[in-house]
Amino acid sequence: MIQLISAFYKKRQQELKVKYDWEIKEDFLPFSSSKYKGNSILEKNIELKRFLNSKYKTADKKLRLEITKYYISDWGHVHTNKTSTLKIYAHEESEAIISLGKRGVASWSKALTARDSKKFAIFDARVSVSLNGIIFQEYGVSGCFFPLLPSRNKRIVSFQKSLRGKINRNGYFSSEIFYKFYLALIQSVADKCNVTISEIEMCLFAYAEEIALETFKSK
Repeated sequence: MIQLISAFYKKRQQELKVKYDWEIKEDFLPFSSSKYKGNSILEKNIELKRFLNSKYKTADKKLRLEITKYYISDWGHVHTNKTSTLKIYAHEESEAIISLGKRGVASWSKALTARDSKKFAIFDARVSVSLNGIIFQEYGVSGCFFPLLPSRNKRIVSFQKSLRGKINRNGYFSSEIFYKFYLALIQSVADKCNVTISEIEMCLFAYAEEIALETFKSK
């Protein structure tokens, strides 16, 4: 897997700065900030993570909640979490949050990334699709796959439907270990490619639709 994802990243590394296009909504930041350095949206998002990490470390509980809410709801466009849930994501120890497993991972992994992007990375539906597409292309139904997460993207949903139809329930990493395995995997890839785990995650995110189409020719 390290070799496969390293090759995947290196093939796309040069064009990633153009491909990754998740805009930053600075107006929603819970504190004033200077403009982020960087010549691309990719670089600016990496700087945003570093900025949020530095703020979170010295923030009180109220500001930590605001940082968490910003990164999940305003930056990430996930508006379904209750305030009580966001408080858990903002204040609980990382191990306790990770123990939640698949449930809410697209949100809580953003919260952990806002705390420390050197240790944690986002895991969402697009990241899952890219990883699973790479696995399926190499190993077919004998591979072990990451959890499938809800998505409103038709191509992502089509890929997930095709994958479900080809593998059984025992073909997935367990809810208890998948996120830690994911972190260990992308950390090894990042070390091999001499980049950050954020760049590996953002590459997986950016090319999810391409991988979905390539794997099952979904539309």
